Amino acid sequence: MRILVIFTGGTIGCARPDAAGVLRLDSAAQDSLLQGHTDTVDFDICQPFTCLSENMTTAHWLHLARTVAAVETGQYTGVIVTHGTDTLAWTAAFLGIALAGFPLPVVLVSADRPLSDPATNGRRNFSAAVSFIRQSGCTGVFAACGDTPDTTEIHLGTRLRQAEPFDHRFSSPGGADFGYVADDQFHRRSSFRPVPQQPVPLPERLDPAVLLIHPHTGLDYSCFSLDGVRAVLHIVYHSHTVFSEGKGPNSVLYLQKRCEERGIPLFLAPFSGKLLDGPHYVSTEAALGSGIRFLCGQTAETAYAKLLLAVNLFEETGQIVEFAEKIHFYENIEIEY
Repeated sequence: MRILVIFTGGTIGCARPDAAGVLRLDSAAQDSLLQGHTDTVDFDICQPFTCLSENMTTAHWLHLARTVAAVETGQYTGVIVTHGTDTLAWTAAFLGIALAGFPLPVVLVSADRPLSDPATNGRRNFSAAVSFIRQSGCTGVFAACGDTPDTTEIHLGTRLRQAEPFDHRFSSPGGADFGYVADDQFHRRSSFRPVPQQPVPLPERLDPAVLLIHPHTGLDYSCFSLDGVRAVLHIVYHSHTVFSEGKGPNSVLYLQKRCEERGIPLFLAPFSGKLLDGPHYVSTEAALGSGIRFLCGQTAETAYAKLLLAVNLFEETGQIVEFAEKIHFYENIEIEY
């Protein structure tokens, strides 16, 4: 079995803290990950760039996607990408859509502590990725995220949600991760086995032309500039609502009017498709009749990734909407595959 390992940095690529307690990247730190596997696996190593994942840019994303897409797939059983935790879910979502047609498993691996720390989960996550690639028979982008010493969860990249501060736990919607690895054995929880889907073309460049807005009390939409914006993605509250009372600057209807005047599509996510024809709040009803688009059944991370690709692939608003609403790689959790 031959695996390509792509090193990109992150905590998993940091040296032990210096005298001031500061973590810094060390290009040699990740080499120890391969130890313990070289008897059964041949590894090739690639390092297209190195950064802490909080410093990841859309240019990094495009470079990484091109690096994976260029792999001679007949030579490898799978690909492992080491990555920081801070933007792991965002990168997993982007790669999950951008590499929808890729015929090998690609597993993102991170660490909660540097590899020099005995308590790190980095080596367990890497070992789980190797086991998954060997045993799963799946294609597509996944992430190996271990929260306990005995089990490493395997998440589908297009369904992974970013970890929250303080608990640092990654998750999939409804707690429905794809599977897990325990004692070097992969166990699938999902009812489907991903296979390559229709390939998504990679754009020439990846301009960050999507405005992402998170709701909060007191949000004033007049504070946002729409210059250079090709699409707006507005995250909703857990009950799939946003402020939609009246048409003042605190209302999403005010934002929709501004977007409409400029020909910019406005999307809400994550949103449940069950609410389109079922019981919902009056605030949701106001948004439903306003011309706002709803991206149903998918995470905010994946909705953002799809829109980012769409605005860099297409000029027409209709094409952007069509791409964003299309299912590319099992991202809609509300339907059966």
